[in-house]
Amino acid sequence: MIGLHFNRLWLAAIAILALWPAATLAQRYSSGPTVPAVAPLSAVTAVGPSSVAVALDTSTPLVPAKFVPEIKDSMGFRWDITPQGCVQSGTNRCFSEAGKLTVSGWNFSPSQRMMTADGKEYVLTGNRSGVVITRRIRVDVKTSTLRYVETFNNQTTKQANLTVVITTSLRRYVGVVLTDSGKMVCSNGNRRIIGASSSSAIMPVLGEKDSGLLVTRTSSSYPAVLFYLASPKSKLKPTFQRPGSYSFSLHYHIVVPPKKTVSIVHGLAQRKISGTPDAKTMAAHFKPFKEKEWTRDLPSAVRRSMLNAGRSGYLDDTPRSPLMQPVTDLADHWNLVRGRSDVLMQSMEARIAGTISGSDLTVDTKYGETVVPLNEVAAMTGGNGIGRTMRVYLRNGEILVGSVKTDDMTLASNSGLKVELNPKQVNVVFMRTDKTDGEAPTDAVAMLRTLRGDRLALTNSPVKISAATAWGPVEVSLGEIDYLYPLRQPQPIHQLVLHDKSRVEVILDGNELELATSRFGPLKMSPGAIARLAAVNAKADSGNQEGSEEDEEEEIQEPHCRLLGNNFVIATVDAAQIDLLTSAGVTPLDTSQLRLMELEDEDEENANPVFSFELVGGTKLSGRLRDGMLPLRALGKAWRVPAYHVISFT
Repeated sequence: MIGLHFNRLWLAAIAILALWPAATLAQRYSSGPTVPAVAPLSAVTAVGPSSVAVALDTSTPLVPAKFVPEIKDSMGFRWDITPQGCVQSGTNRCFSEAGKLTVSGWNFSPSQRMMTADGKEYVLTGNRSGVVITRRIRVDVKTSTLRYVETFNNQTTKQANLTVVITTSLRRYVGVVLTDSGKMVCSNGNRRIIGASSSSAIMPVLGEKDSGLLVTRTSSSYPAVLFYLASPKSKLKPTFQRPGSYSFSLHYHIVVPPKKTVSIVHGLAQRKISGTPDAKTMAAHFKPFKEKEWTRDLPSAVRRSMLNAGRSGYLDDTPRSPLMQPVTDLADHWNLVRGRSDVLMQSMEARIAGTISGSDLTVDTKYGETVVPLNEVAAMTGGNGIGRTMRVYLRNGEILVGSVKTDDMTLASNSGLKVELNPKQVNVVFMRTDKTDGEAPTDAVAMLRTLRGDRLALTNSPVKISAATAWGPVEVSLGEIDYLYPLRQPQPIHQLVLHDKSRVEVILDGNELELATSRFGPLKMSPGAIARLAAVNAKADSGNQEGSEEDEEEEIQEPHCRLLGNNFVIATVDAAQIDLLTSAGVTPLDTSQLRLMELEDEDEENANPVFSFELVGGTKLSGRLRDGMLPLRALGKAWRVPAYHVISFT
């Protein structure tokens, strides 16, 4: 099914590309820089396992790991964690070995074994070909689950393509294998995956609504095993293999950009289950994995890097991040909690706290020279004596990239030491916290982040942003946009999110945008230089970063349509009647009576699939759209959407 959806996404992308002439696309990608001039410091870690451990876990101190014989959870199940992060045997010898990690053929072997000071989580670190690998293993005693977070920090200047394999072997008596939506994957006593051509096949088995697998046991002496593999909304779901009658391998294929960090989260649970659970019981078993609390204790940098948690992990900050998130990330990297003192960081170990005073900063940016009062600065990365690109992080959320000059800047340390600060020589400076932190400029309606690293406050202007979707062109004003940000796909795609929660994948028009900035006045900006555009009023949602798009959709009362490829639009059916092909023949359907239309079989490889229809009053029927198209009105335009692009209409 994953392969089918991937092919459909490519078709959708090709449809978008077809709407723009080649010259326009060439302009779109030749204007402006395509990669940041300097990798964000929050993504850079020093070489060596110990420094990486510090960088990844700044909220909780780590101590050398002690591996106890067993940890018992609240349901009485036993977990015995090995120095490699595996489960040795579990309850009543449930496992032969569970959670074994292999990365591109290398069996994970940590060179450093640490744990949180409270003993609740192991943090194991190893290094392979310039990629630092960190395993976090936590037994959640309260929910009786085991959580794994595998983090990959690419310290090289080349993209790392990794095959991550998680293998679990059980002790005999393996029954059926089901997805959490109840779909059969392997029948009782049969090793072969249903639909596979051979017993050693590696196949996608999770549907769009699935997050994991249940393996039942044919003997009551052994617990059944739950595998949590990905958020239902995640675009990264593993493929599945049965290398042996009692073994299960999950394969994640991930890409780690140069100098970037990404993670995947997965989990295990042991349960007493007899027979095949019904849908309600199955949902209850998997519920702990899907609760926000399951990952809430993780450092924010780790949560944001997770690829299979239903949001992109490649972005430097999430669309819902607070304005001060880049400063928080920078402080996290340096293992610093900002407080009442200013701090000069010359290295991870060498820091001086005190009071910084002096004259205004003059920043020479790509967009012109600007003067910044020192009390408006939240942090600064200096030249470090090697001519490194400098960045000034302001309390109002702006980030200015360029050379920094000042007539006078001095640090008076808390111990009485006075240090002259030259922006070209200092490494990183953090200014004390202030009540104005995170308050956007009063005239700002949006914040624009460039691929170069600047973040500029935009004021209101009549600018229209033109883009192409798989279903036709759209044009939206700046005031309608919540977020606009690039997606990591083979195609040049941006995600466009509007105030009404509509969410569509688009290709931007190649024409320059004339934007009004709070600091530099009117500027012309190539779409190719835009890394993020976010409305200032969208930051009110920043406390709900872990909230899923599915949660938001459930709260929406207006008619809406969920489309293939993470597209979601507020829409109405643009026809008084649509004709269905049902078992009774051609059946006209009054669209004013339509309550819900939902794809019946997500695995069906058909350009005109079967849908279930629920009408006002409770009448239900199933059938296909007669002409294979659903007429919609969305984003102010009439759309004709191919049936196989539709997931549901509510």
